[in-house]
Amino acid sequence: MDEKPKPKFSDVVGGLVSGVAQARSIADVEALRMAHRYRQIELLKGMPVPRLRLRRVSISIPMLISEVVPGQPCTQTTIEELAAKVGDVAASVVDWIATEAAQDAKDKPSEETKSLSEMAKLVNKKRESKEKGKEKEGGFNKDIFVASLTKRLGYRYQRLNIAGATPPPDTLIRDTAGEVARDLLKDALMYVVRKKVPEMHGKKKPEGVSESEIERQINSFLDYPIVQLALEKVRNEAESAAVKESTISPDFYVSVDTETIKNAGGGPNAVTRFNMVLLEEGLEWVTETHDGDETTKLMQE
Repeated sequence: MDEKPKPKFSDVVGGLVSGVAQARSIADVEALRMAHRYRQIELLKGMPVPRLRLRRVSISIPMLISEVVPGQPCTQTTIEELAAKVGDVAASVVDWIATEAAQDAKDKPSEETKSLSEMAKLVNKKRESKEKGKEKEGGFNKDIFVASLTKRLGYRYQRLNIAGATPPPDTLIRDTAGEVARDLLKDALMYVVRKKVPEMHGKKKPEGVSESEIERQINSFLDYPIVQLALEKVRNEAESAAVKESTISPDFYVSVDTETIKNAGGGPNAVTRFNMVLLEEGLEWVTETHDGDETTKLMQE
């Protein structure tokens, strides 16, 4: 028979907080049901609808602390391994950008979608062999990306170790890896587009296209929703792969059931009493409009 899992102190606190929040949720649903009922009854229409709020909840729980659970720092993925994984994803999303942009130009034909599709195609262009063993330069280069990512990650990780605790928390490692990977792919796309815009216009020299036109097309390509989604894919992959095992915070194994505490012996000194006060702060959805765009977010009541 499997052993019953031992509860931790964090489980107890989390359960209490979750239980109180769930109680408030049930109370709100019931208030909504009563509001609907009041609206249907003529004599109750003008009366206030009852609503329960748990503004302050005081809890006191006896518990036995049986064991300390030691914390463990996170296990990082090596920079070389992380760079290789992200490099594979970056290469695949560059190919994905070209495929999606071509389909977009086909579904919604316009000068803009055609131009964006052409840029995506050039960015994804592979190296081509020329005479005497030389190669014609292509678009995105995975090997260069991986090498650059390795250097950037090494530098940023070194700064993390100097600035704070060693090793740094896994959330900081993930955020750093994601930020570095996304920014590097953005820089790589920007670099390739800058080189390929003259080629797209049939020009052999950058001087054939004005700098302002090059900047405009670079910004247009980077702002393309497909490209933005690709950048986030690379960021998510880097964040996910940056840490092999997450940080385990120190904790306690505890017992809170009445029967165990009654039979524990040792008198009152063997029992730890946990006192907690919960103060409720409600959240509500708020819609804001800025330059014609609507943004909905949760705010305090």
